[in-house]
Amino acid sequence: MKHDDLYIKLQLTRDDQEATCSEAIEILSKSTGYDKKLIEIIENGKPVDKETWISDLPKASVIPFAVHPEVRIADPNYVTNKPDMINDWDDDARVEMSCGHAINPDTLYDYCWNEILTNKITFKCPAMENKHSCDSEWEFPEVSLKACLSNDERVLFETRLNLNWVNKNQEIGRCPSCMEFCERQDSEKSSVQCFYCKKAGRKDFIFCWYCLMPWEDNHLCSIEGADSMLQSCALKKIGETEGCPSLRACPNCKSFIEHSEKCRKMKCQYCNHEFCFICLSAALNGNYQCGDENNPCNIAPMQSFN
Repeated sequence: MKHDDLYIKLQLTRDDQEATCSEAIEILSKSTGYDKKLIEIIENGKPVDKETWISDLPKASVIPFAVHPEVRIADPNYVTNKPDMINDWDDDARVEMSCGHAINPDTLYDYCWNEILTNKITFKCPAMENKHSCDSEWEFPEVSLKACLSNDERVLFETRLNLNWVNKNQEIGRCPSCMEFCERQDSEKSSVQCFYCKKAGRKDFIFCWYCLMPWEDNHLCSIEGADSMLQSCALKKIGETEGCPSLRACPNCKSFIEHSEKCRKMKCQYCNHEFCFICLSAALNGNYQCGDENNPCNIAPMQSFN
């Protein structure tokens, strides 16, 4: 069986699709000759629970799966006698990382994979010295080499790292229509147009960045969803004022507005209402009731539609 550029894929018959992932792995093992203990079925950049039904996967007829190495053999060029930074009792071969600390390839794989599963996008050395962690950053090529990643594992790591990066980028999200990643055109607008849908010849699809529902004139997110987003948003410094909510609903039309940069003076792009992003007081004839940028301003509480 030949690798393609995203794991190995195998076409399953309709009967095979009526099986759990554990049973499908048995089928994959017989079809490919790989030991079933080394196979994991992959979905969205991570292994699928073995009790999941194949028919519950998005593309049940084509199964991506990764094959792990039977043994991780440390490159002799990097083997060291230094103790393992995590398991100092481990007598197996250890490799020296660029920061000077040593680790067993299996332990390195487990540590870095756990970092990825907690949405990290970098790998940092966890070794403790004088009650302080090393925190030196390891580049992915170094991790790939010294953890002895298989071809499938390399693709798996890269896919998951890319997904983590996208999820951390507040200006990139999935279109709810075509599920492609698209970029928000204007950080002060709640409406987003998906250009992938447009390129595919479908009708222009515009959706709400926050609730992901199709955009309509005078759009309002559901009360429960809107409250959750408003009350769980990050806090930031605006001007000299610390601890301001980064997301507000326009006091006039209730459209969501996210603060990106510059001052506290805000003009809603949907209804042209002018207000202070910190205290939410309206501007009267262009004059802000809370004064100019140098005047202290009281932070209005996080908003709620209930």
